[in-house]
Amino acid sequence: MFLLFLLFYLPKVNAQELGSENNYDSTLAKKIGADEYGMKQYVIAFLKKGSHRSQDSTQRDKIQRAHLKNIMRLANEGKLIIAGPFLDDTDIRGIFIFDVNNLEEAKKLTESDPAVKAGVLSMELHPWYGPAILPETMKLNEKLEKKKITGVLRHTSSTENSDLFWGLRGGVVILESSWRWNSTCTRWR
Repeated sequence: MFLLFLLFYLPKVNAQELGSENNYDSTLAKKIGADEYGMKQYVIAFLKKGSHRSQDSTQRDKIQRAHLKNIMRLANEGKLIIAGPFLDDTDIRGIFIFDVNNLEEAKKLTESDPAVKAGVLSMELHPWYGPAILPETMKLNEKLEKKKITGVLRHTSSTENSDLFWGLRGGVVILESSWRWNSTCTRWR
């Protein structure tokens, strides 16, 4: 009798506790390409230190500006939905999440990055299965941004901004950054 209780009663309790009511929106699911689980495939890219990192500060600044410009271009095209640096000092420098269906397309997009072309960064690509709503959440992020993207970069050296130089061991520093997607991009509107 106890076994019957476990088999028939507990699954119903668990389903009720988890919220068995379904708020499925077929129009939204179709619009964003969600499967029956509300998920879809993306490609995730780990940005890693490249093999050519010996540029002078002027060249690094030029590459970094071009890299950020490329990020914004890909975001405005609806291909790049998440981008950002990791905050620790390892060989993995940052992450991209591409809203594309296959590795080949993501590879072409990463090859358009000036930092990859210059050998400053390399990309490690992986197919990733994640929430289909992810691109839509970026609309909400604008409401949370107190500061907008500024593109402020600062050179550091032992004589120029030396406090940052010694704290970060040299290079270009991004002082402020928050992602703001172009409001004219129809992909998220």
